Amino acid sequence: AIRPDVNKRRRCYTNDVWILTLHPTPNWTHLDPSASSQPIPRGSPLFLHDPSRNRVLVVGGADEYNTYSDGWELRLTPNVEWAPLDAQGEGPDRGAMVRYFHDANSDRFVAMDSGHALWALTLQEPVTWSKLESPQTENQGAAIAIDFDSERDDLVSLDASGMAWSTPLGSSPAWVKGSTALPSCARSAGAYSERDRSVILFGGIETTEAVSTTRIRELDEDGAWSILPTRTTHP
Repeated sequence: AIRPDVNKRRRCYTNDVWILTLHPTPNWTHLDPSASSQPIPRGSPLFLHDPSRNRVLVVGGADEYNTYSDGWELRLTPNVEWAPLDAQGEGPDRGAMVRYFHDANSDRFVAMDSGHALWALTLQEPVTWSKLESPQTENQGAAIAIDFDSERDDLVSLDASGMAWSTPLGSSPAWVKGSTALPSCARSAGAYSERDRSVILFGGIETTEAVSTTRIRELDEDGAWSILPTRTTHP
C-alpha cells in the first residue's frame, strides 16, 4: 500500500510519501520522490492507484484557503518520482465527489458525485475526464457504499435508506432501483459481494439506538433483507 501523507495537524499539510510493506512483517518506510517540482501540500485529494502502470494519481484537493484542480502522478518504477498530470476535459466538482473505483475492464476510473452523476477518467494517454450519461433517479438517497461488478460491468450503490441501486456502465447507464429497503441504516457500513451478487450491511443507527446487526440481500432475488449469522464477535 502506498499513499501521500495528507494528514492535517495544526493547520499544516504535507505531501510526504510513505510505503507500507505488508510481508513478512508490516513496516512503514518514508520515500523521497525525485522531482524538479511536486504538488503543493493539500488535504482530501482524489487519490487513485493505477496498477497496470504502477503509479498513483493525485487530483484536486484543498487547504485552508485554496481549492486545487491540478493533477499529478507519482511514478513508482523504475524510480519513485513526481510528474505533472495533464488531465484533459472537465471533471466533476472536487467538493461533490463522494465515491470512486477502478474499472479495469475499460482501463479507467469512475467517480460518482453527490448528485449521483457518473464521471470517467481514462487512463490511456491522453488522460481525459468525461461525464457518463446517467440520470439521477428520483428519491435516491446519499450513497454510503459503491462497488463495481466486473463480471456484469455494473456499478452497485447502497443508499442511506438501505435501498440498493445498480446501473450498467455501457453506452447508456441508468440507475435501477432495488425492490426492498431497510427501515433505517444511518451510519451503517456497506459492502458488495461480486461472487454472490449480494449487498451486506453492518451496524448503524435505528431510530436512536446503535445496532450491530449484519444483514444481507441478494440483488438477483426479489427478496427482503435478512439477518446474516456470524460466528465471531462483531466489532
